[in-house]
Amino acid sequence: MGERVALLTRVSTEAQAEVQRHSLDYQREHMEEAAEKYGWNVVRVYEIPGESAFKWNLSERPQFRAAIEDAARREFEILMVYDLSRFARNQAVLHSVRKTLMDAGVQLWVATGGYDAVQDSLRSGLEGIVAEQSSKDHSRRLKAAYAQRHAKGYHTGDLPFGYGRGANGVGVPIPVEAEAVRWVFRAFSRGVDYERLARYLNEKGLRPRSRVGHAVFSITGVQSILENRYYTGVVVHLGHEARGLHAPIVSEEEWLASTNLKGCKQ
Repeated sequence: MGERVALLTRVSTEAQAEVQRHSLDYQREHMEEAAEKYGWNVVRVYEIPGESAFKWNLSERPQFRAAIEDAARREFEILMVYDLSRFARNQAVLHSVRKTLMDAGVQLWVATGGYDAVQDSLRSGLEGIVAEQSSKDHSRRLKAAYAQRHAKGYHTGDLPFGYGRGANGVGVPIPVEAEAVRWVFRAFSRGVDYERLARYLNEKGLRPRSRVGHAVFSITGVQSILENRYYTGVVVHLGHEARGLHAPIVSEEEWLASTNLKGCKQ
């Protein structure tokens, strides 16, 4: 009977999980072939979509941490990754985890290189340095690109309620939602509180833009509308404002009229 192996797949974004050459499925299939070649039995698969390997704090990588904790309990003899950059792009994390796996007598097998990163400290160290520097370079390029887009008037975040994505990613007002946004600002200025504003939006069957899955508007959701400068035609990036390319939904005067009342109504 072959040794027990767990497979760990990871991509940085949820979109990469499906469409990229190094998608979760691609990584898993490659590692399953390697396990079959060596006569190892796959006993577990950890699939991690949309998680950065550069993070220092493992509490921010719960699935990754679970794999390491299972390895420390010797629930398998081998933890296999597609390549080392899929595992960790932070030298401190890499060396700490290698020590944990070494103490447990568990291999960290790199499928694309065909080696044990726990035992081969030189190769894993060199690949780890390259992966960390690559991540830092990518982060710098991304920040520069966001700053450049902001300076040109493009939004650098998710489009808020009231807008759809038009050409080149420029926000385009959605008529029904845009009218609801205008009503919220005007009603708030007349003294309507957050709770009643949220109730109005929900009764109209409108739904917020929520990255965490909120299906209805809450007081917080209404506050986010009233505090968002994007509705006035302004884009904000890292605290800096610029005139946006999109059409405003409310005027500067309407936004300022509600500003003096924000925080006074609950």
